[in-house]
Amino acid sequence: MAEAIAEKLEVLTETLAVSVGVTIEQAASILKVSQPTVRKWLREGLLERVPESRPAQLTPESVIAVRDIFGRVRAGYREREWERALAAYLHDRDLQDQPWLREGLAAFRAGKFAKS
Repeated sequence: MAEAIAEKLEVLTETLAVSVGVTIEQAASILKVSQPTVRKWLREGLLERVPESRPAQLTPESVIAVRDIFGRVRAGYREREWERALAAYLHDRDLQDQPWLREGLAAFRAGKFAKS
């Protein structure tokens, strides 16, 4: 019995490890933008592609993250300014994850860049 359970758990684990993607069309609908905009954001790295997916599929996590950020940005900017604001926000967020920036900020906070 334990062996049968172990086999079923292994099958379940393999099934859950398969990445389920969101199509360009679905992402456009979720984000309330055009398909060309979704493709542009994919090229710019704002959305993540499921590796080796053909046709291209996006990771659900990246679509959800952009949707959440997009909602906040859309509420605070006029209609034509939101895309630029969203791109700037995501760019800044990604920069904050860079090791060189974290190291520089830590050095600054430690007083290593004090004025002469």
